[in-house]
Amino acid sequence: MSIRRQTELDNGKLCGYVDYGTDLESPELPIANSALTFMVNAVNGNWKIPIAYFLIDGLNAIERTNLIKIALECLHETGIKVVALTFDGLLCNFKVGNELGARLEAVDLKSTFPHPITGEDVCIFLDPCHCLKLVRNTLGSKGSMFDANNQIIDWSYVVKLEKFQQDEGLLAATKIRNRHIQWYNEKMKVKLAAQTLSESVANALDWLANDLKKAEFKGCDATVRFIRLFDKLFDSLNSRNLLSKGFKSPIKMDNAKTFFDFYNECDLYLRNLTISKDGINVVSSKWRTGFLGFLICIESVKGLYKSLIEQDESALSFLMTYKFSQDHLETFFSMIRSRGGYNNNPSAKQFKAAYKQLLVRHEIASSENANCISLSKINILSVGSRGKSKNNFVQNINHDNDRRLSDDLQIIDNSEAATSDHAYSKIPSSKILSEYVEDVVAYISGFVQRKLISAIKCEECSGALIYDENSAENSYHLINRKNKGGLIKPSKDVYQLCKIGEKSFRIIQAAGKITSKNVLELLIADSMRKINVNNVFSVLNNHMLNQTTFDNHIIFLIKSVLFEYFKIRLCHVAKSITASLQINRVRSKNTKLTIFKGH
Repeated sequence: MSIRRQTELDNGKLCGYVDYGTDLESPELPIANSALTFMVNAVNGNWKIPIAYFLIDGLNAIERTNLIKIALECLHETGIKVVALTFDGLLCNFKVGNELGARLEAVDLKSTFPHPITGEDVCIFLDPCHCLKLVRNTLGSKGSMFDANNQIIDWSYVVKLEKFQQDEGLLAATKIRNRHIQWYNEKMKVKLAAQTLSESVANALDWLANDLKKAEFKGCDATVRFIRLFDKLFDSLNSRNLLSKGFKSPIKMDNAKTFFDFYNECDLYLRNLTISKDGINVVSSKWRTGFLGFLICIESVKGLYKSLIEQDESALSFLMTYKFSQDHLETFFSMIRSRGGYNNNPSAKQFKAAYKQLLVRHEIASSENANCISLSKINILSVGSRGKSKNNFVQNINHDNDRRLSDDLQIIDNSEAATSDHAYSKIPSSKILSEYVEDVVAYISGFVQRKLISAIKCEECSGALIYDENSAENSYHLINRKNKGGLIKPSKDVYQLCKIGEKSFRIIQAAGKITSKNVLELLIADSMRKINVNNVFSVLNNHMLNQTTFDNHIIFLIKSVLFEYFKIRLCHVAKSITASLQINRVRSKNTKLTIFKGH
């Protein structure tokens, strides 16, 4: 962890110089700029604890190796069996691994080293999060790579996807934004790398190329395979929940073959990636760190499964790979930084104080000896305590009342003036939605339908929302691409209402009325004028006779669908506007540069 280069008086002596815990005093000691920290994380338990830190100003591989051996010896004396060692992809750490007895090279790879006391194998892991960032950085900076079949893996497809989403005004169920394209300003953020090399991006590219037949995405098959493979590989190295499925599940006896077959596929794939057509392999180039790191992790997972589950069945019944992530140490560093409030670059004295506090107790609580102690958990009411905007139309379905429509009529009257200046001829996309937009609207409609089904208590109204295979008029390509069993397809009526809502949304947005007061009511009123109520939710015609004129469940159901849809669209617009304001964001980059500089 980087710390501020600063000397301070601490317990009668100057603090801030390099300190290995030997009480060595010398006027020639340099001022420390980092804290090398060791942490133990239980593989067969639910605890972790930092065991040592050293204030350093850089260490070579031999010095780091000696410190690791001392740590292993001390842990052995306490009865702890160390089975793995995790660090990030720093070049010096590769040399450390080789000094310990491993061979961290693509040729004759050996990811284990002997324990200095017992001689048992200790597996080495390179932090998967750091490896994923390096893979993304390589593809983004080089622009392209080639697989074993000399098919191009092109970063430009991701750039085109972001631009296509911007042009259409809707996302293809991905997290891709301009931040992900300009990754070099936030290259330390794992989240951006994971969202870029994710299955949702692969599905979007696949959908645009093969279902919608978009010419600009033709030939992206190799890129899609590259993204999918790293998404699954990253998931398999971050399993943390026993109930997860697929490659997010822990490795057990009944799924080990599936994992190891996939790991063999990954091993072959990574070794055959090249920087240029018929060029040098990536794992042998100067950009090898991330790719070689994944190869090391694969070998270590295989070795741990064999030693902890196959050979010694009493040790573990399953292997959660997240236990070997460096995240546990990173979150500890985050806690240290948070102890300083706005000071995210602590000095050596501040680091030591926070380290000791967190080691003793990491929870913030009032003292039991204070003059006043809390006897109940009463939240302090704040500005943010106000409830979220509620769908009153659902409440009207759930609770019959004598609600008047005068307010709605007034809104519609006001909206006539607000929408009278629409230049419909200048907005061709508002009347005819592209196939891309229709598929995305169908995807959003499924979410709206799921939310309303769980919220509406009226059985007839809830039943009217259920998808009917026979009445479907859309093949829902995007949903089919992304569905793993958890997504639902919208009914014909819900889908049609959301399409009408999307057209109204685009018209009002183009007219510059999207920032108007009560925009939700304006959007609903504008959409209601285009809907023939007699043709929507016709299965509720008899049910409608059971309500009073002012409590028509069909009207409330239509408005409920539109309300939920517009709420999603308005949130997306708000985020898009914010993203456009932050297109040249430099805060994160400058903060990291300041911290690493050390003062």
